[in-house]
Amino acid sequence: MVNSYRPPLTTVNCRRWLERYYSLVSRTASCVGAYAMREDTWRQLDDEALERLLIARWLLRGATLAVILLAAIAATWLGIRGVETVVDHVTVGVFLALALAAGAVAFSMRQDDLRIHRELRRRRQSR
Repeated sequence: MVNSYRPPLTTVNCRRWLERYYSLVSRTASCVGAYAMREDTWRQLDDEALERLLIARWLLRGATLAVILLAAIAATWLGIRGVETVVDHVTVGVFLALALAAGAVAFSMRQDDLRIHRELRRRRQSR
């Protein structure tokens, strides 16, 4: 068994840890090319890096909520205009599916954010 050296976590190599936070899912996974959070990586970050990570995740979650809003506006506009053809039905369906998918992504991100919040609270209470 080979021991691998890990440098101490400082603000200098914090960026490298944040870059490793997201890793490519293996090609055999069902979601090829997607990014997944590795459980052990974010736990090794210090408090400041976790706060930065949360801010970045809040911005990404805000973008997914904006996608939901835009899809709802587009579907409503098409519905008000009148859904007459099959193409209109498919378009409204695509917008609704996009909104549901973005909602699922935002919900999943929120669950991960709650775990990070709990870890930060636990660290601060133990001091």
